[in-house]
Amino acid sequence: MVRFQSGCEEDGVRMYRSPSRIRSDILRVRRGIDEIYSMLNVRNLLADMLTEYAAERPERWIRALEDIISEADALLIRARTLEKTLRELKEELDEAICVTKA
Repeated sequence: MVRFQSGCEEDGVRMYRSPSRIRSDILRVRRGIDEIYSMLNVRNLLADMLTEYAAERPERWIRALEDIISEADALLIRARTLEKTLRELKEELDEAICVTKA
């Protein structure tokens, strides 16, 4: 347990993870976010779809586009969740650094 010192948000006793452990989690989350956004490269998705369905009827294209949009929506939800986690980890890191400097 570490007691908050002056300059930190509040007084009290709390448990803290080490800054190196928090940084490790931050890097893991950032990699996850980067991976999701690389998967969301719409231009590549559309180019692949056009190549695959070029000789087929438009009805097939519509279904393929709906699937791509659905997958992109799910990926965006996951990315937003990871971004929220990243913000929380940065706040935790700031607190842990504040306490260890005191």
